[in-house]
Amino acid sequence: MRRIRELLEETLVPMVDKASVFDLAVVSFLAGLGEELLFRGIIQFWLTLHTGPLIALLLASVAFGLAHAVTRIYVVMATLIGFYLGSLMLATDSLVPPIMAHALYDFCGLLYIRHHYRQSGR
Repeated sequence: MRRIRELLEETLVPMVDKASVFDLAVVSFLAGLGEELLFRGIIQFWLTLHTGPLIALLLASVAFGLAHAVTRIYVVMATLIGFYLGSLMLATDSLVPPIMAHALYDFCGLLYIRHHYRQSGR
């Protein structure tokens, strides 16, 4: 977790600190849209055609985790989040809920980081 914090402080905090709330909302929405179209709309869908929904969900979740390979623990956390988002798509038969959940997760995370580091004076 220390390495994740260090990477945040080095790379993300300077960008987030300068961004407006609107900027953070746009970035979060575009990240949620793009990643969900790729991992759920293309990868998971294609894998479902060839392996079935459960194997596709697992493989797409692992791919999502590996695409977020900041640290080993973050790969695990991202894989679990990917599993949730993929399950949400399966449960609703729509990409809209995982896109919105992903965007909201990113937005809340960016707001938290921005607020936390401004409060701590770093």
